[in-house]
This record gives sequence, C-alpha cells and structure tokens, in this order.
Amino acid sequence: MGFALFLNKKVVVNLWWQVIVNVPRFFITPNTTIEMSKEIHIGKLIRNKLNEEGRSPTWLAGKIPCTKKYIYKILEKSDIHPKQLQRISIVMKFDFFAYYSETVRNEI
Repeated sequence: MGFALFLNKKVVVNLWWQVIVNVPRFFITPNTTIEMSKEIHIGKLIRNKLNEEGRSPTWLAGKIPCTKKYIYKILEKSDIHPKQLQRISIVMKFDFFAYYSETVRNEI
C-alpha cells in the first residue's frame, strides 16, 4: 500500500488504481498533511453575494433553473461541483472561482 505524489512529474499511485498528475512543487507521502491557510465555504460566499445584490435564493433558483430547496442546500455546503459553480457565476455575473485561485496563489 504505497502512495507517492510528485508534482511536475508523472505520478503513479499504487493502491487499487493509478493516477497521472502534473501540478507544480508538491510532494506528498501517507504521513503528509496539507492545511490550507484559508478555508473556503463557497455556500456562504454565494449567500453573501446574493445579500449584497439584494437577491434571494428563490431568484437564483429561477435563473439556474432548479428548485429553491436545491439552492438552500448549496448555500449550506462548503464545496460545490465546478459545473454548478460555473452556472452560478454566470447567472450572478461574479467569478466565484477567484476565491480558489487566490487561495492557491497564496499557498504556492
């Protein structure tokens, strides 16, 4: 049960599957813990942006389109599927991906 991740090189993970990754300047072993200095809760960020614009979750549900219940679930989640975030970003005309990019830049 070996695990190694070398970024900027071919990576093979010997468990039940194999992965090939190219990401700069990283080395991970089973005992390595990576902590992000800024934890992102995307649901809260979306809710805050809705509030800033005076919009409601119902408005967003109508624009995506999806149910209001689904939007409330998104607003409670700390993570979101990229396609969902893309749709929300387009509808709200705001780049929510920038929060993640900023975090990555700060960690590199």
